[in-house]
Amino acid sequence: MYVEPDRDSGEMEEMDVLTHVFLPLTLIYVVRRNFNEKLFPLALLAVLPDFDVFTGIHRGLFHSLVFLAPLSALIIGVEYAVSKRLRYSPIALFFLYSHLALDFLSGGVPFLYPFVELG
Repeated sequence: MYVEPDRDSGEMEEMDVLTHVFLPLTLIYVVRRNFNEKLFPLALLAVLPDFDVFTGIHRGLFHSLVFLAPLSALIIGVEYAVSKRLRYSPIALFFLYSHLALDFLSGGVPFLYPFVELG
Protein backbone atom coordinates (compact mmCIF):
# COMPACT_ATOMS: atom_id res chain seq x y z
CA MET A 1 0.00 0.00 0.00
CA TYR A 2 1.43 3.35 -1.03
CA VAL A 3 1.20 6.23 1.45
CA GLU A 4 1.68 9.74 0.11
CA PRO A 5 4.55 11.44 2.00
CA ASP A 6 3.74 14.50 4.06
CA ARG A 7 5.30 17.33 2.07
CA ASP A 8 5.24 19.72 5.04
CA SER A 9 7.08 17.45 7.47
CA GLY A 10 10.54 18.10 6.00
CA GLU A 11 11.25 14.34 5.83
CA MET A 12 13.36 12.90 3.04
CA GLU A 13 11.49 11.17 0.26
CA GLU A 14 12.55 7.60 -0.37
CA MET A 15 13.78 6.68 -3.82
CA ASP A 16 12.03 3.69 -5.39
CA VAL A 17 14.11 0.49 -5.74
CA LEU A 18 13.12 0.16 -9.39
CA THR A 19 14.36 3.68 -10.06
CA HIS A 20 17.70 2.81 -8.44
CA VAL A 21 18.07 -0.17 -10.79
CA PHE A 22 16.51 0.91 -14.07
CA LEU A 23 17.62 4.55 -14.34
CA PRO A 24 21.36 3.71 -14.33
CA LEU A 25 20.66 0.64 -16.48
CA THR A 26 18.92 2.88 -19.02
CA LEU A 27 21.78 5.37 -18.96
CA ILE A 28 24.30 2.60 -19.64
CA TYR A 29 22.12 1.30 -22.47
CA VAL A 30 22.06 4.77 -24.05
CA VAL A 31 25.83 5.29 -23.69
CA ARG A 32 27.00 1.75 -24.56
CA ARG A 33 25.63 0.34 -27.77
CA ASN A 34 27.17 -3.10 -27.13
CA PHE A 35 24.84 -3.75 -24.21
CA ASN A 36 24.74 -7.36 -23.01
CA GLU A 37 22.90 -9.45 -20.45
CA LYS A 38 25.94 -9.60 -18.13
CA LEU A 39 25.08 -6.09 -16.97
CA PHE A 40 21.82 -7.15 -15.32
CA PRO A 41 23.43 -8.84 -12.28
CA LEU A 42 25.68 -5.79 -11.86
CA ALA A 43 22.55 -3.62 -11.71
CA LEU A 44 21.77 -5.21 -8.36
CA LEU A 45 24.69 -3.23 -6.92
CA ALA A 46 22.46 -0.18 -7.33
CA VAL A 47 20.37 -1.35 -4.37
CA LEU A 48 23.26 -2.51 -2.15
CA PRO A 49 23.44 0.76 -0.18
CA ASP A 50 19.83 0.26 0.96
CA PHE A 51 20.90 -2.84 2.88
CA ASP A 52 21.90 -0.51 5.70
CA VAL A 53 18.22 -0.60 6.61
CA PHE A 54 19.02 -3.90 8.33
CA THR A 55 21.39 -2.06 10.67
CA GLY A 56 18.50 0.15 11.76
CA ILE A 57 19.85 3.35 10.19
CA HIS A 58 18.73 4.00 6.64
CA ARG A 59 21.09 6.22 4.71
CA GLY A 60 23.77 5.31 7.19
CA LEU A 61 26.95 3.27 6.82
CA PHE A 62 26.23 1.68 3.43
CA HIS A 63 25.52 5.14 1.97
CA SER A 64 28.88 6.38 3.26
CA LEU A 65 32.16 6.68 1.41
CA VAL A 66 33.72 5.10 4.51
CA PHE A 67 32.06 1.84 3.40
CA LEU A 68 31.85 2.34 -0.36
CA ALA A 69 35.48 3.36 -1.02
CA PRO A 70 36.97 0.10 0.35
CA LEU A 71 34.20 -1.87 -1.38
CA SER A 72 35.08 -0.12 -4.66
CA ALA A 73 38.74 -1.03 -4.22
CA LEU A 74 37.73 -4.64 -3.54
CA ILE A 75 35.56 -4.80 -6.68
CA ILE A 76 38.37 -3.38 -8.82
CA GLY A 77 40.99 -5.60 -7.18
CA VAL A 78 39.01 -8.80 -7.63
CA GLU A 79 38.28 -8.14 -11.29
CA TYR A 80 41.90 -7.23 -12.01
CA ALA A 81 43.19 -10.29 -10.14
CA VAL A 82 40.86 -12.58 -12.06
CA SER A 83 41.06 -11.14 -15.58
CA LYS A 84 44.06 -8.75 -15.56
CA ARG A 85 41.84 -6.00 -16.99
CA LEU A 86 39.01 -3.75 -15.90
CA ARG A 87 35.96 -4.40 -18.01
CA TYR A 88 33.00 -4.70 -15.66
CA SER A 89 34.17 -2.99 -12.47
CA PRO A 90 33.72 0.57 -13.82
CA ILE A 91 30.14 -0.33 -14.70
CA ALA A 92 29.64 -1.98 -11.30
CA LEU A 93 30.91 1.17 -9.59
CA PHE A 94 28.62 3.30 -11.73
CA PHE A 95 25.66 1.29 -10.45
CA LEU A 96 26.90 1.51 -6.88
CA TYR A 97 27.52 5.26 -6.89
CA SER A 98 24.40 6.06 -8.92
CA HIS A 99 22.48 5.06 -5.80
CA LEU A 100 24.24 7.78 -3.82
CA ALA A 101 23.64 10.35 -6.55
CA LEU A 102 19.93 9.58 -6.73
CA ASP A 103 19.54 9.62 -2.95
CA PHE A 104 21.47 12.89 -2.78
CA LEU A 105 18.98 14.42 -5.21
CA SER A 106 16.05 13.16 -3.17
CA GLY A 107 17.08 14.56 0.19
CA GLY A 108 20.73 14.10 1.04
CA VAL A 109 23.28 11.45 1.92
CA PRO A 110 25.69 11.38 4.89
CA PHE A 111 28.80 10.80 2.76
CA LEU A 112 31.13 10.55 5.79
CA TYR A 113 28.90 8.60 8.16
CA PRO A 114 29.66 7.66 11.03
CA PHE A 115 32.06 10.60 11.39
CA VAL A 116 29.52 13.15 10.13
CA GLU A 117 25.87 12.26 10.36
CA LEU A 118 24.52 15.13 8.28
CA GLY A 119 24.06 14.84 4.55
